[in-house]
Amino acid sequence: RFGWHNHHFEFKKTADGTIPMDILLSEAPDMLWEVDVSWVVRGGEDPVAWLKRYGSRIEACHIKDIAAPGTCLDEDGWADVGHGTLDWPSLISTMRGIGVKLFVLEHDKPSDASRFVRRSMATLASRTSGCCELSACEQRAMVRWASSSDITPSARSQSTMRRQSSGPTWAVDTPFAAGTGKAVEVFIG
Repeated sequence: RFGWHNHHFEFKKTADGTIPMDILLSEAPDMLWEVDVSWVVRGGEDPVAWLKRYGSRIEACHIKDIAAPGTCLDEDGWADVGHGTLDWPSLISTMRGIGVKLFVLEHDKPSDASRFVRRSMATLASRTSGCCELSACEQRAMVRWASSSDITPSARSQSTMRRQSSGPTWAVDTPFAAGTGKAVEVFIG
């Protein structure tokens, strides 16, 4: 199966008023959509409306927050989940309502990866009935892992943490964008 992960530019209207994301989804009816709700917002659209419209094709959502204007400039205007401007109770409710199976906590440029994981997990745990029920030991391991400074792009595959026992599945990964530093993603599903 193939899925598309969006950014903001897929929501910028073309000269005739068409939204490229609509073109992608209408021309590829079997393609799944891994929605990044913050990029939908940065593209000038309402993520709840898009989630509801294409809910049957969405199995995963990137959970990333946008900082208030003029804040978190060292983090490119991103914020820890729940510490920015997005309406997480409404978004999480909509995601759960359409059957999202995988929630991907993401921050493109955290100044403190440990803080990002800790605060974002706390936000999701407080707003999602059971989405993020991780043991205290697992949460500490994720925060400690995210704090490690020896993760390099070449070590990416060796540095992924995963829990595959019963209960929620989670993973922590560090994708790298050239020249932007370390990004952090936490997968929960």
